[in-house]
Amino acid sequence: MIGDVDQLISRFSHLGVLDRIEILRMARAGRVMALRFSHTTVFPRPISLAEYRDVMAELEPGVGIASVGPQPVSEQVFVRLATVAT
Repeated sequence: MIGDVDQLISRFSHLGVLDRIEILRMARAGRVMALRFSHTTVFPRPISLAEYRDVMAELEPGVGIASVGPQPVSEQVFVRLATVAT
């Protein structure tokens, strides 16, 4: 979907997006494109908070961990979590 920065942030912020300032930097004439992914893979088992904290402490020390809601992770962290889940 292509639209106004504030309109798309309002519509999709609950899914986890970059912050408004970052989005504005990428906008062209105040407009951006929002992509929503589907058909993603579900891990075979849930990752515990302790496992997540261990992986983050090892791979990205000093990075804060959100206690509620979605949080972006690097590809390296995602791959490690996928490994932990199997």
